[in-house]
Amino acid sequence: FAKKQQSDTPDLEPVVHFGDNALHLTNKLLGSLAFKYGIPDKIGVTLFDLYFPSPLIFAAFKDDMTLFDIWLKLGMGGGTFKTVTEEPRDGNPTPRLIEVTQNGKKGFINALGLPGKGIDAFILALSKSKVYQFNRPIGISIGGKDEEEFKAIFLKAHAYMSAHPENPYFYELNISCPNVMHGRDLLKEPDAVKQMLNFMRSHTKAVIGVKLSPDQKIGRAHV
Repeated sequence: FAKKQQSDTPDLEPVVHFGDNALHLTNKLLGSLAFKYGIPDKIGVTLFDLYFPSPLIFAAFKDDMTLFDIWLKLGMGGGTFKTVTEEPRDGNPTPRLIEVTQNGKKGFINALGLPGKGIDAFILALSKSKVYQFNRPIGISIGGKDEEEFKAIFLKAHAYMSAHPENPYFYELNISCPNVMHGRDLLKEPDAVKQMLNFMRSHTKAVIGVKLSPDQKIGRAHV
């Protein structure tokens, strides 16, 4: 079924790229007008020591700084970058964004496979961006194939973020991703998750979230 579905269904990723490019151009020419939106008063929420001026946020989003800028202009209270890995990744082979029909109902499969430029390029792009000019919490999501990669990514991210304490930020530990080899292994090892969190906490006081799989039993994931 999967092979037949792939051959019969158009790859939708070029449509996404077209839309992204159109948004980039619009933001460059008319961004301050086209995407200007004021957040209503008294709808903000506080989570730990992070204040989100709007409860509407985006999660597991791209690492495209321009698109982040657009969504923040539109009134998002904050958001989380797409999970970053240590080295650049091409992701899964195409087609990886397709529409499917199951039992007469249409759905959408997103299986990009964590394409990205790696933590070094991510930090460079972040340093040149203006996403923190909005003074809204921005999360850095960390993913890897093993604990050592998690630690290496975190340390590089922490080196940059700790040098800019004026920027509200938090970390996300993505231990539920099936797109990296052994990416879900930490789900099976609560003690390893605890050790990783203790390692991060020994370096930072920033808020740390853990991204779990929706099919993970809470009891097994308790640390």
